[in-house]
Amino acid sequence: MADLQRQIRDLADTTGRPVSLVGVSLGGTTARQAAKCCPGDIARVITLVSPIRMPVVTPLAPLAQAAALLWDAEELRDLAAIAEPPAVPLTAIISRDDGIIDWEASRPAPAENVEVVEVSGSHMSICTNPEVQRIVADRLARRQKRSDTPK
Repeated sequence: MADLQRQIRDLADTTGRPVSLVGVSLGGTTARQAAKCCPGDIARVITLVSPIRMPVVTPLAPLAQAAALLWDAEELRDLAAIAEPPAVPLTAIISRDDGIIDWEASRPAPAENVEVVEVSGSHMSICTNPEVQRIVADRLARRQKRSDTPK
């Protein structure tokens, strides 16, 4: 996470403006966490079928639940904090027919800067879904129009 935060700060410094992060699955979960650590350098986060409620219901869930018995209180708090939204605009793209994770695990709670967009499509092909590509392009274009001035 420290390397990612450094890369985000370097890119924001180089371009003179905050950057947008787009992440798929756990990449989106990571992007949310990075935005919490350096919100001044992030314009927006877009997640695609990214789990935020852990452990995620999958065939491996029993293993994760068993491992959770070994976690200490601080680790459990950190895990629960993943669901808290970052202080920047967030678009969460979710799919009921995900097929890999329980779609509810990727749906954030309503909040001021949080937009949830539901699409149809599987977890593994979400990036090639034309509807998802249009949504991502639209949200990134909105960010560009509002952020034409350097930071």
